[in-house]
Amino acid sequence: MEKITKILQPEKTNYDSKLLLARRTTRVTKGGRRYSFQALVGVGDRNGQIGLARSRGADISIALERATIKAKKSMKKIPIVDGTIPFEITTKYKSAKILLLPSKSGGIIAGGAIRKLCALAGIKNIRTKIISRTKNKINHVQALFKAFKILDEIYKAKQKIIKR
Repeated sequence: MEKITKILQPEKTNYDSKLLLARRTTRVTKGGRRYSFQALVGVGDRNGQIGLARSRGADISIALERATIKAKKSMKKIPIVDGTIPFEITTKYKSAKILLLPSKSGGIIAGGAIRKLCALAGIKNIRTKIISRTKNKINHVQALFKAFKILDEIYKAKQKIIKR
């Protein structure tokens, strides 16, 4: 009985989620067009943890719910020092190339989906620049997520060296 009540009750978390991209996709079959929806969702606790996921569904609400669950499972820790990232980094993911710069003040200077993800991560001051020509939000966000992963790895390695 306890298992059933745990499944029915939604888990209590303090994660915020933002819809970064929602679009309708079409598949043409012999019988006509089949529509489905795709959602890209970012989840964060505004304290250095962030998750990202993309999902599809027959309805936008189904896609959104699936993506949110996937994003919570893919949470990653990112280093934040004095409300900003510890150092400058440039990252490339497929056709998207972005530059992240630490900033003392000025807030989040970024465009579109990158701004939303930085806010969800809890970064107060950052400057970003999309260097590539692509307008693909999915690739921009994946490049940002890759940059956060690299930042975390390098920051941890530097902390180990300092402790020695």
